[in-house]
Amino acid sequence: MSACCRSPLRVCALLIGGAILAYLVPALPFIRFLFGLLVWILAVVEAFIAMTVWLAAQTARGQGDGLTTNSTVGGLVTLAGVVLRPPLMIFGLIVGYLVFSVVIELFNSIWLTQMQGSTGEIGPGLIQYAVFVALYVMIAYGLLNAPLKLIEMLPDAVMNWIGGRASGVTENTISLVNRQGRKYLTREERERFLQVAARAPKPEHQTFALTLAHSGARISEALALRPADIDLDASAIRISSLKRRAEHWREVPLPPETLRALELVHGLRSIPARRAREPLWPWSRATGHRRIVAVMDRAGISGPQACPKGLRHAFGIAAVEAGVPLPTIAAVLGHTDITTTAIYTTAVGIEARTFLSRMWNLNSVPQHVTTSNP
Repeated sequence: MSACCRSPLRVCALLIGGAILAYLVPALPFIRFLFGLLVWILAVVEAFIAMTVWLAAQTARGQGDGLTTNSTVGGLVTLAGVVLRPPLMIFGLIVGYLVFSVVIELFNSIWLTQMQGSTGEIGPGLIQYAVFVALYVMIAYGLLNAPLKLIEMLPDAVMNWIGGRASGVTENTISLVNRQGRKYLTREERERFLQVAARAPKPEHQTFALTLAHSGARISEALALRPADIDLDASAIRISSLKRRAEHWREVPLPPETLRALELVHGLRSIPARRAREPLWPWSRATGHRRIVAVMDRAGISGPQACPKGLRHAFGIAAVEAGVPLPTIAAVLGHTDITTTAIYTTAVGIEARTFLSRMWNLNSVPQHVTTSNP
């Protein structure tokens, strides 16, 4: 290709790359901050609606419960997320700019040396020139985009560290009710399940059902339990938490009766060392699911709640009803975000029934008043 043709093409490559670097890259911080601001506005709207309900709940509860109840903690965490997000976004923007300025200077010095070493004394050809320009634009864009993610990541990370949520869109993936019905066992259903599980036809079925019901573990977490994970002296089991990027273990206490059943059925005191690392229940997930559904059937429980997940939800609701602090429930269930755990406070039959019962009492007809037809 002649020099007269190569020159305009080089100019076009420079113009396109320069336009991206001159207009798109400088606008990226504004775009990211704008989206972060939109998330904060959604958080304000969400908090305005949620705080109205929260304040009504606090008024209905009365002044004697203090500031340590689960719904109170959840409301304060939501409010903290709304207040802290704007300054954390600005701080993330500043830090992102500082990181980018250092990294881009280092990259420019390395890039120039790399390009000269690749082309030699002759200089880059047309294709090399276009490739170098395209690569530089993409890398520069990525180097700026990565640290600017702090605008969105920093508020969420800080709130997760303190046990809350800073984003404006609800991130709870737990739903306790769907169009088929509720997905959790009531107190009576849970008691029936425990009674039937204690009389399961096979001892290993009994220990599996009781461990799942009393630990709140996911079915995959329970199936991964090994004899080495049962600490009889501490009256607890060690569960490897799923849905975590890094390895994480949590210790969950169990009732003495369940631990005694595990000890006797699985011979934990005398088990050989080579078997201490093998699963207590060497079943597939589908087999474990069938075992639980079979117990549900014998207990007369049917519907969307008659499954292992229904047991986990029932555990969370029972813990809330028993007054266990929300952070403790989150730790036992392996939740990374306390707002995920707070969904159990919305279950019908716990706080909602308590509040509504007060309204029913206020609206009820006094016993000394009789009604008669005119």
